[in-house]
Amino acid sequence: MALNQQETKTFVEAHGIETLKADRTYAAPEVDELLRRLGNTSGSIPFYAVFPGGDPNRPILLDGLLTSPKPIIEAMKKALAQKDEGRRTKDERQSGTM
Repeated sequence: MALNQQETKTFVEAHGIETLKADRTYAAPEVDELLRRLGNTSGSIPFYAVFPGGDPNRPILLDGLLTSPKPIIEAMKKALAQKDEGRRTKDERQSGTM
């Protein structure tokens, strides 16, 4: 799994990213509901959602079997960039420089 590879773990740790794994080994209606809310109506797994800190209501979604860490790391980089952009916009509003 791409999340368990050292490259992904190193990136997560270096950027202070919080991770959460939803386990469907046993019935978990809350996991099924979240998958539906994210647009995964079939409930297929694996399914990945990266929630940008600057815009958590618009997650970056990946599904299917990922054979390398690259798609996950690219999604996390995009999320970090969105967070930074949101922070800059907020700072500009507060300082009146927009």
